[in-house]
Amino acid sequence: MDKFLEYCTRETIRIEWNDENIRLECAKFILDRVIVLYIYEIFPDIETNGVDIYGGWEGSEGQIDIRDTADPVVIARYWLIRWMATVALTTNNDLATTGQLLYRKALFSSRKATNTLLTLLKEAVMLPLPCSNVIHKVFSLINTWLLQRNLPPFIEQEGIAVESLSLLLIHFLTSFFHSPYLLAAGERLSSAISLTQSLLQTTRDLSNPSTHLQNSLSTRVWCELIKSLADGVRTVTSRSDAYGRATSGALAQNLLGVIVFVRAISGIEIEERVWDDVLAVFQSGCWMQMIEQWSRVVDSVTRALILNLFKVDIAPTAQSTSHQIVKRVKSNETTSTQEDGNAEFSEETRSENDSTVGDENAQFTSVVQDDFFHVSLLLETNKETIFIEKTALFHY
Repeated sequence: MDKFLEYCTRETIRIEWNDENIRLECAKFILDRVIVLYIYEIFPDIETNGVDIYGGWEGSEGQIDIRDTADPVVIARYWLIRWMATVALTTNNDLATTGQLLYRKALFSSRKATNTLLTLLKEAVMLPLPCSNVIHKVFSLINTWLLQRNLPPFIEQEGIAVESLSLLLIHFLTSFFHSPYLLAAGERLSSAISLTQSLLQTTRDLSNPSTHLQNSLSTRVWCELIKSLADGVRTVTSRSDAYGRATSGALAQNLLGVIVFVRAISGIEIEERVWDDVLAVFQSGCWMQMIEQWSRVVDSVTRALILNLFKVDIAPTAQSTSHQIVKRVKSNETTSTQEDGNAEFSEETRSENDSTVGDENAQFTSVVQDDFFHVSLLLETNKETIFIEKTALFHY
């Protein structure tokens, strides 16, 4: 499958035509045949229950079939999703093949192909954990679009609102927490942790006021971000399994951090029902790490408030001198590994060393500390209002 798709991408551009426009028509035809003959075959309900961003339909949540990684259907899904995501990620600034640029133009010139791509992004999040490479690639594409670094052409050409796309991508991203493969991560626990770290990095970057967005997002988007994140965190932290134990502290901290950024710093009103969803997370959580992270976030925010309001740093001297800024590990570093044919897929199916899980988890639970330690830099305006809002936030 991968060789066939690679061949199509490479060779289409080499066909000589008297009219250059026919080359694009050729790419559109091949893309349509791939969708109809392959994608529709391995996703039987995509025609009736696929995403339709033009009609405002996200597709209903059906029952997910648990499949083995060696299942030919899973392998075909892996390569087709990887190819579509790679084409969608291609930009004019990349050192990409001309064929990828041609197919990207063909992809976004068709509503059918665009909706198919979005459906595949949704389905990719539910792939088995050994397919983490392609899930990382999809997360990278979602990150690019959510942070508006390179918006897809249909935003401008088809009149689709940024809000609609943002809501769709947030739902795709947070649906990872509902993957049935997380219940028995086993030796793939480190892959699950790495994917979760990438997911949370996107939510932090999106909510961080220092992130420049070309188009401002509405209150509805911010409320949905917190609500969807809270729903996913509640699902994970209410279970007593290895994945919940490994991620509960970081999930709770990230959720609180997003609330601090959105409500306290950016001053965005949050609907009452969203507060209820957040409260439910801590009522149903079964891990002590969640309470510990709550305490750390409160300490960090309180320190920042006092530092800005009274110019006094209440941190002990030893803590100030020993504080280390944690370097963030970007998701695109994970997805930048060399991918070479079937070797990539077989590489993903190898057993991972359990000793690396502890190291990744330690980094995972500490990676957002820097955000809160340096939150004082963002509190220079509306100090009284921020103080009131933060006080209300942590005594809700």
